[in-house]
Amino acid sequence: MKLAKSKTAKILKILIDKFEQVPNSLDDQIFVCEKSIEFAQKEKRMFLKNSLTIKLANLHYQKKQYKDSLNLINVLLTEFKKLDDKPSLVDVHLLESKIYHKLRNLIKSKAALTASRTAANSIYCNIMRTFQFCNIMRTFQFCNIMIIFHTLGKKLFYSLFAYFGNCRIRNFGSLRNI
Repeated sequence: MKLAKSKTAKILKILIDKFEQVPNSLDDQIFVCEKSIEFAQKEKRMFLKNSLTIKLANLHYQKKQYKDSLNLINVLLTEFKKLDDKPSLVDVHLLESKIYHKLRNLIKSKAALTASRTAANSIYCNIMRTFQFCNIMRTFQFCNIMIIFHTLGKKLFYSLFAYFGNCRIRNFGSLRNI
């Protein structure tokens, strides 16, 4: 039985997403993702490979294998910049920021957030993407507010807070054009 490329990709993504609900299966999920990436590469399905690689980087992040995740992210960033895939760039930069934040490298974390904001501002954001982006930013702000406050100092913290507030206002302001 042969399936169309889009149908195969959809089924594979659904199965991997459902597999996420199985408790204590992180190692198995990583294995399945790696094998799925090999399949996608063999079949020359680059968009499927890239989306699965994002998923694999996220799984490595969840397992606290930050170096493996960063290696995958670096490869993805070069590919997405070549393809000019801005929505995927936003997702990858946000994941990169979370990883650097866990590693306590706040300078690189802030740089990744800035790159994510730049990519997000250069694309047309639909309503759900804008709300998702703002919710991630708000979560990043409030969950880590004390770490940022103590690390950066009061003055830099307020400028960072204003920076993300400005980002949210701009994104919500763009909703009027829809």
